[in-house]
Order: sequence, then structure tokens, then C-alpha cells
Amino acid sequence: MIKKTLVSCILVVLCTSIGLASDVSTVLNVRASLGNYASGGAASDFSGNLGIDFVPAIKFNDKLSLLPAVYLDYRGIKDVAEIVIGGDKVFMQSASYNVSVRPVYKIGSNTKLKLKAGVLKQYIVEAKNEDWGKGAFDYDKTTVGIDLAMKNATLGVSMYNITFPNYASLISQSTMQQQIGVTAAEVGTNLLDFAANDISAYGKMYPGSAFIIDWSLLYTMKNFSDQFVQKEDGKYKTDRRADTVTAVSLAPSFAIVPAGPVTIYAGLGISYFITGSNQNYYDVNTKDYIEKYYDYTETLLTPMFSFSFNTIPLKLGLSYGMSSRNYSQQPAKIDDNASGYVYGADKLKIDSKTLTLSIGYPLSDKLTLSAMMKSYDSSSNFTYTKSTEIYNFTSTNMYLGVSYEY
Repeated sequence: MIKKTLVSCILVVLCTSIGLASDVSTVLNVRASLGNYASGGAASDFSGNLGIDFVPAIKFNDKLSLLPAVYLDYRGIKDVAEIVIGGDKVFMQSASYNVSVRPVYKIGSNTKLKLKAGVLKQYIVEAKNEDWGKGAFDYDKTTVGIDLAMKNATLGVSMYNITFPNYASLISQSTMQQQIGVTAAEVGTNLLDFAANDISAYGKMYPGSAFIIDWSLLYTMKNFSDQFVQKEDGKYKTDRRADTVTAVSLAPSFAIVPAGPVTIYAGLGISYFITGSNQNYYDVNTKDYIEKYYDYTETLLTPMFSFSFNTIPLKLGLSYGMSSRNYSQQPAKIDDNASGYVYGADKLKIDSKTLTLSIGYPLSDKLTLSAMMKSYDSSSNFTYTKSTEIYNFTSTNMYLGVSYEY
């Protein structure tokens, strides 16, 4: 109901604003590509991706403007993503639409106040026989917020709500009742639904003429509406799960070769994440109780290089992302001949590497031909044979496409 009301308000504001505007300029970006996906030695059939961004910028006067936007995205080429923070990676196809509106009011020469409101609908398909619109991880997101944009920095506060309409608790009620006497009502049904508040800051620093540092800070507080906290005996408290996420990022970039037949720019993305949760976990198979099951820290380093040629309009890109996630309380599962698996002495550690190569060649001022290869490798100390592919796998994506910018 909230989402429908917000969409209606955005459409009314858009139609009314166009009639009152003194100037309207439109940005249209269209991206289309063909490609395939391979993992575990098996390749998928060729499929396609399509993305459309439509932003009619509406200016009323020198102080007030409006940025409504519509984003459509379809990814038929499977990719790897983490839908729920701290959850397993999902191999998926996806489709989404995102409708938003951003009133912008100029307070001073370098200061603007930006309001924002938007809705996102995300569809996710994991298997070939799964119908669009019925995926367990389909979700709806409604967002409102406000930003204060200054010359080299922006401060923001936003609130959003995410619901998974098709997801329900996968815990077998009969099994839980037999082993620890827990009912479905005590566990909760809409386990992934949550409301969140973000406090953010981001901006740029300019230490030198050809040296730029992008930085960002983010603190998120998440409250789950229907997921109760588990106790030592496997039963549940009346308290609900609450998470926090702290993210700090720096991205220095500079020109290695600023002029000549070949220009080379380099950058380094540095990010650090701290995720905390009051949720615990009781394993009914091993009778192990693990406090703060989802707590972890993660470090991400991504060196990046771009190459441009003055003799031909060709651009090359290269990046290599390296991440390490360390759980503070959750042990890694290992094989055990007697019971199938046990929890080892070491805490779960997941390392991943992402190599991305890209080529861009402009066919005209607005049309660009592009190709990209992305290779992903995940490894961990999780060695339970029946589920080892959750954290130990490789995948490769290949894309060839065109993009149009108006």
C-alpha cells in the first residue's frame, strides 16, 4: 500500500512539474549486451542484459529543480550476488524497475538541499524452472531521505523498508517441534523483512592537480520485523533481530601517464566493513549454540587501471578486487564421518578475487561498443563436502554489447 501510494505521488509530482517548468532536459542511457556465464566447468546458454535510465531534469528557477528518474534493468546472463548481507551467494538472473524523484533546492553558491523518495521492485530467478515474480528472494524496497550537498562533501540520512513477499521460513515445524519444541509462530515467517536507517557522508579531496581521493562513510541500523532471537536451547526470545553495518571507503586515483600517445590512470579502492547482529544460531543436528552468528569484518582492495590511446578512440580497463571476510563467532563446518559435519576450531573465513577486463570503442558521439570479461573466485575454510560449493567456487561472465547516451 505504501509503495503504490508513493509511486502515485511521484507520478503526480512529475506531471505537475513538467507543466510548471521553465526548462526540461532529458538524460537517456540504454545499454544492451549478449553473453554467457560459466561455473563448475559448465557454461550457460547465451542470453542478454538490458538497462534503461531515463531522467528528465526539470528546472523551475535558479534555486529549485526536480530530478525524477526511471531505471529499468534486466539481467538474463546469470551472475553471483549476495542478496542478504551475511548470507550465501546466489547464482541468479534478475529484473528490476526503480522509480524515484529528487527535489533539489539551492541554498547557497555551493550548497544544495536534496530530498529523495523512491520505490524499487526486484525480481530474482535462480533456476530455469522458476517463474518470474515467484522467486524466494524477490523483494520490494521503499526509500525516503534527505541530503545536504556542499562543494566537496555530501551528508545524508535515509530510511528504507525491504520486504520479501515470496519468502517464508524454511524451517520444518514438525522437525523443530520434535527436537526442541519450537512452533512456526515462535520462529517467525517473514524472516528477511526489515526496516533500516542510513547515516552517510561522502565526498572528494584534491591533494594534487592529477590526484583525487573519493571517500565515503556509512552507518546502517536494521530492525527485522518478524525474526526472533534464538536462545541456547534452540527456542526463541521475544526480542527481534537487529543488525548494524559500518562501512568506510577510500578511492585514490591519479594519472600515471597524463599525456602522450597512451594515457594511463590508476586507482585503488579500499573498503572496510563491520557487521554486527544480535542473532544467534542453534544447530539442531550438532546441538551447537553459536552467539552473534552473523558478526563479521570484511576488507576489500581493488587496484584499477584505465588506458586511452590518442591515435585510436579505444579505452581499456583492468581491475582486480580482493576481499577477505572474517566471522568473529561462526566456526567453519568440516567433514565428520560419524555425523556428516562438525564445527571446526577455526572461525569461518571467506576470500574472494574478481578480475575484470573491459574494452570500449565509440562508434559515434552517443553510441559505444563494449566488451567485458569478469572472473570470480571464492575460497574458504568451509570444507563440509555436501555444501562446500556455497563458499568455494569459480565463475566467469562474458559480455559484448552497445550503449547509447542521449
